[in-house]
Amino acid sequence: MSGEKPTEGLIPEGLVVSNLHGEIGGILTVSGVVERSNIKAGKLMISASGMMRNGSVDAEEVTIAGCVSNVLLCVSRLNVMRTATMSDCVIEISHATGFSVHENAHFDGEIKLTTKRHEISVISQSQATLERDMSAIRVGNMVNTDIEADIPLGD
Repeated sequence: MSGEKPTEGLIPEGLVVSNLHGEIGGILTVSGVVERSNIKAGKLMISASGMMRNGSVDAEEVTIAGCVSNVLLCVSRLNVMRTATMSDCVIEISHATGFSVHENAHFDGEIKLTTKRHEISVISQSQATLERDMSAIRVGNMVNTDIEADIPLGD
């Protein structure tokens, strides 16, 4: 361990920041207003007095207690607190279990929630056999397309 403290950032209440673009490895707390953002952070906290609109966030963890409008959130974990208001947002979560919403949180407009799927390439025995058989039929640049194959689909 290097013993270095993670970077922290604060946008205090009363401050309005437009066109915020950048990356912070630690925690960014928004208590003011952020407009037109493109932020990458380890953790993002939007406090009850904070507001974020018209932007995108890529973070490991986001906690929303304030207002978020028209924002794309790409996160591993999202916590929507009791005082939160979200409207017209797209939320991409990398884990289906990484999403919690307080029952009193408020949603307006269209909210789209998706889970990001990681593509894993797994070749079954039948696929490997078919690929081997197909490669044996190739002659030059031509491939015989009139092949019938029995491919077991499993149980």
